[in-house]
Amino acid sequence: MGAIGFSFLYDIAAADADAPKSPLDLIDPKRKGKIASSYPHDAAVLYLYSLYAQKYGWDWVAALARRDVWNTTAGQRRGSGPSGGPG
Repeated sequence: MGAIGFSFLYDIAAADADAPKSPLDLIDPKRKGKIASSYPHDAAVLYLYSLYAQKYGWDWVAALARRDVWNTTAGQRRGSGPSGGPG
């Protein structure tokens, strides 16, 4: 038996009843510009994306890319960059 301890997280207060239930919900156009992800140069994050690609296909990966995902590195917060933008 095995378990994969990778998933996605969301702010309960911000998402409320509209919280994503699965990775398929992440590609909904209403989520454009509202998704943050660790940059996939990290082995664990790259592994997670490879699992998503295997399960949901490369069309899912392309759709996620069109959602204007904000990629960050460890310790970086949204709004920490110049002029409050991504750092």
